[in-house]
Formats: sequence, C-alpha cells, structure tokens
Amino acid sequence: MAAKIREVAKRAGVSTATVSRILNGKSGHSSATVRSVGRIIEDMGFSASHYSNTPGCVGIVMLSCQDFLIGSYTATLFSSIMETLTAEGMIAQIIPVTPGRLSFQYIREIVEAYSLKGLIVPEFDQLYEVSKHLNRLEIPVISIGDTDQPLKHTVCSDSYQAGRDTASYFWSLGHRHFGFLSMRQTDACHRLRLEGFSSLIAEMGGDTASIWRKEYNSEDDSVSAAVAEMANMGQRPTAVFVTNSRIALKFMVELRKTGIQIPAEVSLISVEEHGELETLELPMTAVCQPTRLLGETAVRTLISLIRNRQTPEKQVLNFNLVVRNTSAPVNGKVA
Repeated sequence: MAAKIREVAKRAGVSTATVSRILNGKSGHSSATVRSVGRIIEDMGFSASHYSNTPGCVGIVMLSCQDFLIGSYTATLFSSIMETLTAEGMIAQIIPVTPGRLSFQYIREIVEAYSLKGLIVPEFDQLYEVSKHLNRLEIPVISIGDTDQPLKHTVCSDSYQAGRDTASYFWSLGHRHFGFLSMRQTDACHRLRLEGFSSLIAEMGGDTASIWRKEYNSEDDSVSAAVAEMANMGQRPTAVFVTNSRIALKFMVELRKTGIQIPAEVSLISVEEHGELETLELPMTAVCQPTRLLGETAVRTLISLIRNRQTPEKQVLNFNLVVRNTSAPVNGKVA
C-alpha cells in the first residue's frame, strides 16, 4: 500500500502525506489537487476506498424546525438518502441548520471538523440564502430541489411541468375556473408549479388573472378562512390545485364541512410526496413527486463526484399524475 501511495504522489507531484490525507477524506487541499490525485488513482486501476481505514463521511444539511423529520417529504427523502449511503458503505453527519445558525461559515466549520468528503443539501425557503455560496467549498456539493441560484450539481423534480400537467388534466375535464393553493412563492418549487399551471391555462385561452390564489407560510396554517371565502364566491373555482399535501388534506376536510361536494362541485389535485393521500376515505388525485428517487440519485451523484467520475450537472426527474377520487369532469357526478 505504501509503495502505491508513493507512486501516486510521484505522478501527481505532491507529497505522500498529501496523498494519504486525500485518500482518507481530509480537507485542506485545493480541488485541483484532489481531482489530480483522484484521476491518477483511477488511471492506476485502484480505488481510494481500498486505502481508507474508515468509510467516507458526507454531510446532510437540513433546515431544522419543530418536527422537521416528520413531514412526508423530509422523512421520505432523508430515509432514502441514509439507505443509499449505507448501501454504498458511507456514513453521514447530519447538519441541522436553524435560522440563527444559517451561515456559510458554520457549515464550513462542520465540513472541516468532520473531514466531510461531500455535502447533500435538500434546498427550500431560507436555506437558499446559504446554499448559493456552497460552491466555494473544496468538496463536491449536491443540491436537491428547485432553486434560482443552483449549485453546480443539482437533482430536482420538474415542478414547472407538474403544474402544466395538472392544468392540462383539469382543462381536458372541461374546467375553466381555477384555484391555486401553495406555500410561499419564495420557495422555488411552489412558484414554478404556479408558473407551469398558469402557462398552460394561458396557452389554452384561459384567464390566468382570474385564478383564485392563496399562499401559506406554514403547513400548520388554517385554511378555514379560504374555504369560507370560496363558499361565498359568486363564481367559484371548479378545480383547485394544492401544492402541499397537508394543506390539501385540511382544505378537503373544510370543504366537506361546508357541504361543498368533491368532485361534483370542485375537483382537487395535490402534490404528493410518498403515497400519503392514497389511503384517505376519499383518495386524492395527485401529481406524485419521485421523492425516494431524488434521494437515491443525489447520493449516487455525490459518490461519483467524490470518486472523480464525470456526472451531469443537473438531473431532472418527472412527476407522475395519478387519478383517484377527487377529480371529475366539470359538473360531474360523484361516482
């Protein structure tokens, strides 16, 4: 093993100590040096993992809040990431980031303290303000999700197309009056869903200015005021797209309390993360995000980068429209 390290060092023009540190995932070397050593190792037909006494450790940056691991999206994504890392012989350091510790310097200190070989960053909302700087780190970083200022390597689902597919399906059922309920539009995926939804309606000759819209700051927000407003509208939406499954579930419950029939009077479609809407008393039609595949793809992409293999900078996965019991032709009857 020592002879092989000396040969790598000679070819790379660096010290054996530098090669040893890189092989064991230590930080403090330029990305160019790390890439050069990695290419030479690969050219010699060896794997860095053959020399390391410990499995590689990567960081998972999570925007932390109360019960942040309970939500369907976060829980499904996190379990997928951890299962894939385990299958690859890697270990993980969780980096929970609260608004008070939301800084590039804090994340960099964690990277150095744990000698992390890479980072996975599920991006949304406030985390965008920090994640856009992480390209400055000398380790590979993979972002998961839509963002206006993406990291070099990103894995995301096609939120824009999900919005278009939903609007297209509603339009094919004869609906012409629409509603749109979402989380804050500062979150890129929710904004892209609205943009895709509106663009398809506009292309079909619909009136996008008349789309009834409501925006929520938290999944715990009440929807009762929105339902009361809708119940008293002269021209109600006959089809509503909700971009968060917990908001969609509450919205459906409140609609039924008012006596508004689903789908006879209003059709509902929600974004679904991992089957959470299919076992309801009235299973909800959904555009299903490939949440588990997002986690798996992010891990495998990061490992490829750690091993200095070429990989696409952006990988976009597709939603899948699943028709259940909450959508029907306009003025349709309950089955």
